[in-house]
Amino acid sequence: NQASFLMDCGILEILGETSPSDIAAYMPLASAAQKLLSPAEMGELFKVIAFSKEMPCDLIGFKSGDKAHML
Repeated sequence: NQASFLMDCGILEILGETSPSDIAAYMPLASAAQKLLSPAEMGELFKVIAFSKEMPCDLIGFKSGDKAHML
């Protein structure tokens, strides 16, 4: 799902670059992150998929939430 993908890509680390004490800068970013990650919003509604054939490396964003074993 989108939430797992974005978290594996480092969205929380990017959000952490802005200090929560800077409310004017932090609140719009936190609100956007919440919308992108929340299961009730876009976090579960949007899916992310990647296709590969014998790819030798792990794709960023697919460390957790890999459903390949269910295929």
